[in-house]
Amino acid sequence: MFAEEAYTLGLVGSVAEVGVYQGAFAEMINICFPDRKFYLFDTFEGFSPKDIQEELNQGIAFGNQDFKNTSVQRVLYRMKHPDKCIIKKGYFPATAVDIDDDFVFISLDADLYAPILSGLEFFYP
Repeated sequence: MFAEEAYTLGLVGSVAEVGVYQGAFAEMINICFPDRKFYLFDTFEGFSPKDIQEELNQGIAFGNQDFKNTSVQRVLYRMKHPDKCIIKKGYFPATAVDIDDDFVFISLDADLYAPILSGLEFFYP
């Protein structure tokens, strides 16, 4: 697993997930990196109807999944190390403007084109 390799190599940095939803994968990241700051980027309120419609109009999304059935509390309840979690609620990348960390691991799971592209632009050196 990458976490083991990161620790073996002495890699430093925080971890992050863009697109947390209910926190299933975030929980695994939190377990694998128990001593790292963990940034959780999500609206925790689902997609903007405007964003969904834009992707449907462009033909790059199919269906109407809105991901509204979540909350910050629901996600934090899953975390084994909630003290390491830094909630960044809102639209990415606006929620990342105050961050000046290095990152050792990032999960980009925002489902929509624009936030995934923003994630690549923000995190890729």
